[in-house]
Amino acid sequence: MNWLFGDYEGNAILLFLVNYLPYLILVGIVGFIVWLFIKLNIGNRFLKSPDSGEVLMSEDEDIIKRQHIPSLIEDALNNKQYRLAIRYHYLFVLKQLTDAEQIDYEFDKTNTDYLNEITNKNLKNGFTNITRIYDFIWYGNFSITQKDYVKAKAQFNEIETLL
Repeated sequence: MNWLFGDYEGNAILLFLVNYLPYLILVGIVGFIVWLFIKLNIGNRFLKSPDSGEVLMSEDEDIIKRQHIPSLIEDALNNKQYRLAIRYHYLFVLKQLTDAEQIDYEFDKTNTDYLNEITNKNLKNGFTNITRIYDFIWYGNFSITQKDYVKAKAQFNEIETLL
């Protein structure tokens, strides 16, 4: 550090800072980086265990492929959640149509896509009707009464008899 201060001999504190300041700055930078890793949990991305290979499914897809839908309908009815029961009825019809090989269920398909896959005219008309009911109730975010549910359920029962 002679080039900076020349031949000046200062007191011990100044001499200490001049000799060890670069090291103190380096320790401070390393400490700051460690603090960032802990605070932002960046290391978790590198240190976490590999994924288990489980395929992510949409909620509807999980219900159709893994759940017992009639029991979900029953639970919704017991809790007087008629709107949710209609949703489960619709998913149950989609499952039945898939099992009957009338449609090829995929979570990213629209109801119109499924409608276009159905070749049986009576089945297509029934599916159009329940899709209209389902869209109105579920996507319209309407609450329905037990009386409304009974009327809608009759339409779902009609299409289920065709399957």
